[in-house]
Amino acid sequence: MEKYNEYRGKFHDKFMSLKIPTVNTCCCFLDLRTAGLVIGIFVFISNIFFLFKGENLFWSVISLFTTICWLYGIHKDKPYFMFARLISDLIGLIQVFIIAIILDLIMNAEVEQDDAKKLVEANIVYTIVLVILVGPMVYFWIVCYSLYKSMLERLTDSAGSTGAAAAPSEGYAGV
Repeated sequence: MEKYNEYRGKFHDKFMSLKIPTVNTCCCFLDLRTAGLVIGIFVFISNIFFLFKGENLFWSVISLFTTICWLYGIHKDKPYFMFARLISDLIGLIQVFIIAIILDLIMNAEVEQDDAKKLVEANIVYTIVLVILVGPMVYFWIVCYSLYKSMLERLTDSAGSTGAAAAPSEGYAGV
């Protein structure tokens, strides 16, 4: 168990050292905690819908579990519970980008190379649709990451000043 916590701590530390942009509010007016709860509740309801619909049962259960952990982490002010949801959403975003690239390659292959005007028009429409669909996903992920990071920094700051909680690099005993 000790090695697992050490590995998990190293992965977490490397992830947190990435230069990911953060925001202070969601949509310029909603504080991060409220935004995290709204996003979590929306995802929870979506998960329940997909669970009852019977589509992708395995991923729906995993998503439901990580969403419950997300909401619990916000409610109890325990950011480590939120990490799994953050990573699963990041994996989902990477999948969306890979699918978008594959679809773009297919679309470009379908249009005859002689018809450059059609190709340019198709790429412009595709880019606009991609920005409209993927842009909000990336933004809300950044909002969730910002909430997680701010909660973690607050936890680390309080641990440094009072010694009450373990710092993130010292393991996950508090989880």
